[in-house]
Amino acid sequence: MTWPSHILAGVALAKGFNLSLPLTVAGSLAPDLAEMLVGRFVCNYWKGLSYAAHRTWTHSVFFASLFLLASWNIPPVRDFFIGVLFGHLFLDAMTTMGVPILDGRKRRITVFGGKLHTWSLGEFVTALITAFVFYAVIPS
Repeated sequence: MTWPSHILAGVALAKGFNLSLPLTVAGSLAPDLAEMLVGRFVCNYWKGLSYAAHRTWTHSVFFASLFLLASWNIPPVRDFFIGVLFGHLFLDAMTTMGVPILDGRKRRITVFGGKLHTWSLGEFVTALITAFVFYAVIPS
């Protein structure tokens, strides 16, 4: 999924569930931002690392769920990890690549068959439907 789709989901989550808008949207972008930072800074620092593989530990459902549960009673941190898990990983799990359960090496999960391709019309239609569900259907 693309950043506009993740931002849309983050805004819908925040508004629909009365969460912190900036923190939920930041969480919805965090896995890709972390991947970029690892690739740009860590891999440049340690010359033995050539790149940060796409959708590995930064997209781990296990770690995002663990951090969400651990932060449940700390609303700002909780809102951030709700954005990570539902504004980012849930949407990425709808794509053909899916998301890793743990570290991205072997097991990946997809939802709804994992049929979407990034930058496709289907991605944006699905993002709009998901945002509507997050904003209007589930909270009511």
